[in-house]
Amino acid sequence: MQVPWRRIKASQLQLERGRVLLTLTPEHDAGFFAGPLSRSIECSHRAGLTLAHSTLEMHRQKRAAAAPEQPLPSG
Repeated sequence: MQVPWRRIKASQLQLERGRVLLTLTPEHDAGFFAGPLSRSIECSHRAGLTLAHSTLEMHRQKRAAAAPEQPLPSG
C-alpha cells in the first residue's frame, strides 16, 4: 500500500530490526481520522535501508520547507 508524502511525519531507521519505521499523520476523511499511524519498510540489506531512510528524510524535509504544515480544519 502506498503512503502519500504529505502523511509522513517522521521516519526512524531501525537496522537491528531490518526496517525503516514511518510515523504518519492522521488522514482527515469525512469528518473523522482513519487509517494506521505507522508503516514499515522492511529489507534485509543494511545499505538499502540506509538509502531508503535518507531518501525519505530528504523528501520529507523538502516538503516541510516548501509548504509549512497547515492545521487541520476544526469541526
